[in-house]
Amino acid sequence: KRFMGHKFSEVTDEQKRNNPYVIPPGERPRVVLRYGDGKDLLLIRRELVTALASFLRERGRVDQAEEYEAELADYNAALTPA
Repeated sequence: KRFMGHKFSEVTDEQKRNNPYVIPPGERPRVVLRYGDGKDLLLIRRELVTALASFLRERGRVDQAEEYEAELADYNAALTPA
């Protein structure tokens, strides 16, 4: 193969194995990146839900705030060390 006058070498087996552009679509990994064990994401979600529950409660929307506060109990249970 040539590109702008340069000749490229053939792709080696190692390059095929480690190159996402060469791996056939049916054999590509489905997950490219895993974000830890998910606890960091739960912490972020818990902070957001806490802020939303406070926001709703301050505006007198107690029923909606209680729904989110119930969700917080699930996050706290998941984040408590066993």
